[in-house]
Amino acid sequence: MPLYVRGPGLPAGRTSRELVNNTDLAATIADAAGVRPGLAVDGRSLLPYARDPEKTSLRPVLHEAGNGALPTVAAETSAKDDPSGAAAARGDLDQDFTVAQGRRPPGQGQVLSVAYEAIRTRRYLYVRYVKGERELYDYSVDPHELRSRHEDPAYAEVVEHLDRHLDQLQGCKGTACGRAVPAPPDPR
Repeated sequence: MPLYVRGPGLPAGRTSRELVNNTDLAATIADAAGVRPGLAVDGRSLLPYARDPEKTSLRPVLHEAGNGALPTVAAETSAKDDPSGAAAARGDLDQDFTVAQGRRPPGQGQVLSVAYEAIRTRRYLYVRYVKGERELYDYSVDPHELRSRHEDPAYAEVVEHLDRHLDQLQGCKGTACGRAVPAPPDPR
């Protein structure tokens, strides 16, 4: 999905091919305003890529969606991890020290697990569904995602590589979410 950025010091009419995510918006706005967020931000500022559209990175993008997922017992570990997690666990999602009406009290009820999780690199999209299905698309030969290669033996090492890095991305927070990932091996 395209993202348009306009502002002082940004070249007009230029296009960057860098992968971006909605988690990058808060970091970008804070950077443009010259402030540091008070909490850990999973994204990174896009201003360096807007200023220099030729700049690229090896950072993948994590995709997750919960619609149609399986119900699971809610984890209560976030409260132990950091103060913002404790506030969220109490239902105080905006951290104004009041619990939002209709929120689930800690330790009660169920939440939905993600229906799928995916990692997107410049070349690949690898998707794992909660019920076990997998997809792998190689944009260099299939830019329209018409033929999944997840069962193609030539892509076995690619699947293993992306599966491992998807596991790492899922648990990331703060600057760890923006780490570069080595390029997957070429198909054999």
